Amino acid sequence: MDRESFAQNALMTNATITLKGERLLDLWPHLAHINASVEERAHFREDLIHALEQAISARPLFTPMMDYVLTPKDRTLTVGFGTLSIDDLIHLPLTGPTNAVLDRAHITSVTVH
Repeated sequence: MDRESFAQNALMTNATITLKGERLLDLWPHLAHINASVEERAHFREDLIHALEQAISARPLFTPMMDYVLTPKDRTLTVGFGTLSIDDLIHLPLTGPTNAVLDRAHITSVTVH
């Protein structure tokens, strides 16, 4: 099996990601702009917060994420996913519209503790 076929056929089912503190806000810009400067990442982080606020407000499932985005310190965000292939993960549009990422990630649950 070649790499492309493997990436399309290898499935993750019912995966969960747990992030503590401000990890989501720190990790997303890093993944989206690996070669960006510190200033560019800081700007991207602020844009991300604003975009998440807009995207989350239109999706009731993500309401806990909004609470986390506004006050992440000393909190834990847990996101559950449906079935995703490795290809789906590799091609999440992290530099595109936040709505596109949220829609294509097949998120099934969001909790904040």
